[in-house]
Amino acid sequence: MFDELKLGSVAASGYQQTGTADSRVRGQNESRVYKKRLLSLFPDESDLGSVPYKEKRPLINTPDYDANSAKKECRVFKEYLQRLFPIPQQLEGQLCYRIRGYDSDFGTYYKVSILYDGNNLEAFNFACKIELVEFPANWDEIARKELRSLGLSSALTNLD
Repeated sequence: MFDELKLGSVAASGYQQTGTADSRVRGQNESRVYKKRLLSLFPDESDLGSVPYKEKRPLINTPDYDANSAKKECRVFKEYLQRLFPIPQQLEGQLCYRIRGYDSDFGTYYKVSILYDGNNLEAFNFACKIELVEFPANWDEIARKELRSLGLSSALTNLD
């Protein structure tokens, strides 16, 4: 459904990526249209953070913070959550994971969120289960390997 939604917004806009500055602006506009459609479908959002809760988080106001690395780490975290908590077949189209950037005085930081339809009790319960009951403490081995392959070994510092 999400691929169709994204493709539909691009097709409806009539824009094509050509690599020019003008097309990049149009691409950003298409992305905004996609996000607005996504949020209109899923008005409720739970912030899941950027890493498992016992792992070291990238701190935006430190000299070694790199927004690109933080975004890559969020991608690994999102994939990890999707492995731990795959969206059940009966809830497909009612929930989705997303990486979201937030602007601050120090730059952009990223978090993983789960968007869901709060009018659907089963979708709401699924999102709450992740956020409040079964949130992971540490990276699994697959995520650790992925972080190492991306050169993000510093993200593997456990806070215990």
